[in-house]
Amino acid sequence: MKISRFYCLLAGLSLLNGQMVFAAETDPAPPPVALFAAHAQIQDVKISPDGKHIAFTYEEANNEVKLAIATSDLKAVKFVMGYEKDHHMGRHFWTSNHRVVSWERKNFGFLDGRWQRAQLVAFDIDGKNRETIFVPQFSGIRIYSRLRHDPENILVGKFHWADEGQISLQKLNVLDGELDYIGGIPGIGTESEIVDVAVDTRDEVRIAIEINRGKDKYDDEDDVTSLHFKTEGGKWRKINVESRRPKAEWFRLGFSRDNRLFYFRSNYDMAKNQGLRNDAAGHDTLGVFVFDFETT
Repeated sequence: MKISRFYCLLAGLSLLNGQMVFAAETDPAPPPVALFAAHAQIQDVKISPDGKHIAFTYEEANNEVKLAIATSDLKAVKFVMGYEKDHHMGRHFWTSNHRVVSWERKNFGFLDGRWQRAQLVAFDIDGKNRETIFVPQFSGIRIYSRLRHDPENILVGKFHWADEGQISLQKLNVLDGELDYIGGIPGIGTESEIVDVAVDTRDEVRIAIEINRGKDKYDDEDDVTSLHFKTEGGKWRKINVESRRPKAEWFRLGFSRDNRLFYFRSNYDMAKNQGLRNDAAGHDTLGVFVFDFETT
């Protein structure tokens, strides 16, 4: 199995308080410390596919985060979306040049202890045709692709509490919220769990992470992690991953342009509790890895 670990260092360019700061030899002095600690007023800026509009979130004084849509030249604001005090518009994306999908939740506060349930809403750039397209009750979703060639749907993985971690692939209609099951994940129906998948640049599922809980599903020490991958010929293959720790973390990052390489973050190659000293929370280092489809 060809999985390589690598690190990247990005220097000379920073985003501070919404401003791009370029490091150069001619700079008279470094940026002031206050600039690093300043609270950004504008966050999560996304450009429409045609480049004519931008969507961004910003915070009001009453603990409300709104989402605004403006022309890319910033000469006009088309629409502002909000749900009043303590409601936050969250991560969002364009599904076409005219429609935006965003998470929305009520912020109860860090110390409140209540689950901050988020719903998924969709609306046109002028605020019309607003729909709540997903409300979590006993289930949740992960968004895998906005399906660039299908502006009416996005690809999601849906999981339900009764499925014990299993994920089912479905298309979610961004106009009316209808879900259409499409399946396509290996391992469904076995004692193992497919806990996450990754989609390549052609919106095709190419990676699936499987966890086998062993004889005792409450004992993490006997868990076995496997990686399923689909070859260019369309066949699924499975390889076991020799994890040095139970409950390793996996975070998909994406594919190379030619879909030969898959990038992810994980700590599977680190022994348990190897991390920061005096770290009671158990946090440690995540490595960045690349999986090569052609050399596996």
